[in-house]
Amino acid sequence: MNADRMVLDPARRAAEGVAGQLGAVVVGLQQTVHDAEASLRIFARCDDVFTMLAAEMQLEVAPAWPAGSYFTPPILEGRGEDDYIFEGLPYSAAGEPAAGKGETTTLDVRDGAELVIARGMHAGAIGEVDGFDREGNIKCRFKLKPKSGKLRAFVPMILGRWWLQAAVDGKAAALPVVNIPAETCNSSGVERLRELMRAYAQ
Repeated sequence: MNADRMVLDPARRAAEGVAGQLGAVVVGLQQTVHDAEASLRIFARCDDVFTMLAAEMQLEVAPAWPAGSYFTPPILEGRGEDDYIFEGLPYSAAGEPAAGKGETTTLDVRDGAELVIARGMHAGAIGEVDGFDREGNIKCRFKLKPKSGKLRAFVPMILGRWWLQAAVDGKAAALPVVNIPAETCNSSGVERLRELMRAYAQ
């Protein structure tokens, strides 16, 4: 599973002696297939472990949100879901950081907006925004295909609304999804994205 990398990648970097890399920590009540790769394995509930960790580090932890209320990033304060269009993001149309290049892009994640996955194992897959969940996160559905075969099926995916704040602030390493670039956009990054879209559609 792709999620296995959350353990395997830091474990590999630590094993290779990469500076500052300490490996992975696995916390949970049940054994996992990657316990042996973890630098630290704790059999406990995550809430209990993080409560003790916060006390040890003398961290002030904010109280839980009232039932039925959820965190809203500043960029979404007072903004309706029909207004989820963000202009002037410091990224290229292909989702690459554009710091110092004077380039910006617009991201439209309103219901029904077309999206393309810009990077990762499904780079080039096309989908659309399919509403919002009860917390206001963006529900998407992408037509994905398995590694072997040509069968494609719509797969639901969630885009956390906290991520929108990171994109607006330019703090995301890259945009995981972008709108399909306009035909008039011909940068090298966009051309690579179009190649990924063509390859994924085959």
